[in-house]
Amino acid sequence: MDTYTNKAVPVPLHHQPGGCSAEQAPGQAVFSVSTCWQGGLKSETVCHASVVNGQTLHGEGHRLYSDEPELLGGSGSAPGPQELLLAAFNACLTASYVMAAQAEKVHLDRLKITTSGTLDVNRFLGLEITGTP
Repeated sequence: MDTYTNKAVPVPLHHQPGGCSAEQAPGQAVFSVSTCWQGGLKSETVCHASVVNGQTLHGEGHRLYSDEPELLGGSGSAPGPQELLLAAFNACLTASYVMAAQAEKVHLDRLKITTSGTLDVNRFLGLEITGTP
């Protein structure tokens, strides 16, 4: 069994009076990404600078790649968009649980979240061509 003990939990940023830009309210976070098609069913997404509580975070430049599996017409060179969506959901929940545990002074030895979803790919694969998409 894999066990991970988080000994370095980040401290959340708290609102500083007068520290927000005019276009953003206190307690807001703005995230921005750009996705470019790379041929076939591949895409590359680049993360831009984020603004959290009026402060620009220069964590830009992270790149995420996506490709459909071969059975769905891609080359399987990267996770599919559906897997990336589930991964983002799990990462958001994980961060939320860790921050909530820290706020309540609860020690976590491990945390694992498993998520699955079902997608009807009949139309995507051309198996069904009638009705409204």
